[in-house]
Amino acid sequence: PILFVGSRQMCIRDGRHAPRRSPRAAPPPIARVRAGMSMGLLAAQFETDMVRLYVPQHSQMAKDRAYLGTEFGSLPKPGVFLAHRNDGGNVLSRSALRELFALHNATTSVRVRVGLDEVDFRSVCARRFIPLAHGAVCMVMSPLYLWSDDEAAFLDDNDWCHKLSRAFEADAVDVGGGEPAADADAPCSDVDDGRGGGLVGKAVQLRYLFEPNTPSEQLDAWEAGLFESLRALNAHAASRPSGLRISYWSQQLSTREAKSLVKRDGPLLGASMAFILVFVCIVLGGWSCDPRRSRVALGSSCALTTALSMTSGFGLASTLGIPLAPVSPLVCYTLLGVCVDDMIIMTDSFDQAAHPRRSIAEQLEHGMAFAGTAITVTSVTTFFAMLTGAVMDLPTISLFCIPAALCVVMVNVLQLTLFTGFLVIDARRRARGLLDLSPCAPCAPALSRAPMPADAAADSSGGVTASGCAADARACGPASASPSAELSAVKQGHHALSLFMRDKYGSCITATPTVAIVLLVFAALVSSCALGLVSRLQVRATAAYARVRRRRRRHRRRRRSACLLYTSDAADEEDS
Repeated sequence: PILFVGSRQMCIRDGRHAPRRSPRAAPPPIARVRAGMSMGLLAAQFETDMVRLYVPQHSQMAKDRAYLGTEFGSLPKPGVFLAHRNDGGNVLSRSALRELFALHNATTSVRVRVGLDEVDFRSVCARRFIPLAHGAVCMVMSPLYLWSDDEAAFLDDNDWCHKLSRAFEADAVDVGGGEPAADADAPCSDVDDGRGGGLVGKAVQLRYLFEPNTPSEQLDAWEAGLFESLRALNAHAASRPSGLRISYWSQQLSTREAKSLVKRDGPLLGASMAFILVFVCIVLGGWSCDPRRSRVALGSSCALTTALSMTSGFGLASTLGIPLAPVSPLVCYTLLGVCVDDMIIMTDSFDQAAHPRRSIAEQLEHGMAFAGTAITVTSVTTFFAMLTGAVMDLPTISLFCIPAALCVVMVNVLQLTLFTGFLVIDARRRARGLLDLSPCAPCAPALSRAPMPADAAADSSGGVTASGCAADARACGPASASPSAELSAVKQGHHALSLFMRDKYGSCITATPTVAIVLLVFAALVSSCALGLVSRLQVRATAAYARVRRRRRRHRRRRRSACLLYTSDAADEEDS
């Protein structure tokens, strides 16, 4: 008969256990299932449409928008230029308007090549038929339309400032901070400070609409060429105080920025993960500098568990048709906290279950009796808490909560399978006194020849260990003089926080002065919260009372006007 113990086979011959090399085995079922779920990432979709992310999808407005898109097609994509002067002066002066014409000409003259196709402004803009133009023209909304976007017509117009002022009063142009000039009726002047008639403004917008059916790669390439022109215009205007500073925003640009969120925040995510790994290694292995007692390799498995759980969870979500969103990378921080929490609980329970007469397998059984139940219950609770966000009508919340719930389940599965194997391998390595991170490297002689657990001794009697090294217990001994001394050293290192909580904090929190201080602080916190709530309610009550008074005044005015109208009608009847 053959017994499978970890990754090794034990053959029973003549009543004795004889280890032998095991053949290459197939991956365990859990690994195959996890790999299958991770393959779902190949079909992942990334949702960046702001309307589909931040607008409720089950409201009447969303239904009307969907009907509009079905019957009339998608709405054009906007692109907006915002222009203001470097010195904060008037952006509607003659020189500033000429710079706006230069911006418009530069925008309409951008021409790039995408593959074999040449892409220009007319191929990406949204065009509509205009009877006066006798054809389809690109949809552009700016103050320049007063002169049909023709700079020559603007230069020939001597009454340009008053035409602009009349258009502003009719709400035909959008001007930020627009107000009449000091002498609005005076003839138009070229002075930039607003004197000489017309309109004064701080900022102005130029809005362009792009065809929604334009391929994304063509629109991206055209906007890349536009950015080169903008950089040239801004560099030329930066040296002059009266020059225009131009910024650009578009829906396509927002989509690209959302897709590059992961790449841009990658260094921050890596730094936070490195910090967490250092913290885990210190907590799991204590502050010991002995490489036979440290647990750096075990703590580094936190990154592997997090990565595997994310790929499995997001792969399963993509298989179910749930797209990724810009907030999806935030799941990584949640999973890091869950992984670290579960690892600390499992390692602490495993160390607490250590006993000289217990093998590593028995120690794992006693440790998992508490840790396995605790992390499973907390994972199930977190799973259902995350699923409550799936029923919310705001898509960005549901697209975060559903993959997060699936990732939390995969974290629990990986902790009970993958990390448990790492924990046993690390325990066998420490029992033999092998070095951390390099168990195959030669290490210092053992401090003593202490008895080893049964399964560790069986594994070290020749053959291959779980790490792939030739097992020789005589090469490196355990890191302490005896199992009881080992347990004492572990308690002094790894369980320093638990000893502090038991010996220091427990007696301090139950002391009478501490109880009085805690009650006072709690009472002050509740009082401040109640005061803030009362102040907020008072502000809302005052606003509601003001609205009621305005409503009553309007009602009295309507009744008074109705009475006056009735009196006048009665008088007319009497006269007649």
